[in-house]
Amino acid sequence: GQDRMLEAGATTVGRGGLLVYSTCTLEPEENGERIEAFLNAHPDFTIENSGSVSSNFIDEHGYLSVLPHEAGFDGSFAARLRRSE
Repeated sequence: GQDRMLEAGATTVGRGGLLVYSTCTLEPEENGERIEAFLNAHPDFTIENSGSVSSNFIDEHGYLSVLPHEAGFDGSFAARLRRSE
């Protein structure tokens, strides 16, 4: 599912373009593990910080990670992936 979706998205992103992967789950196999696999297969993409999200919600990998017990609202995950030029 997610891997195919990321692959399809990657084919439409031009050089210098942006791909954002976002889920409403906190499961590592749906989130960080998918992004790690994607980045291993696509070295022309890197994680990029938008600079518009509080650092409280950015984890050590540069992913948006909203944890309900800390934030007080629904959990979510996102990765901002920039394709090199």
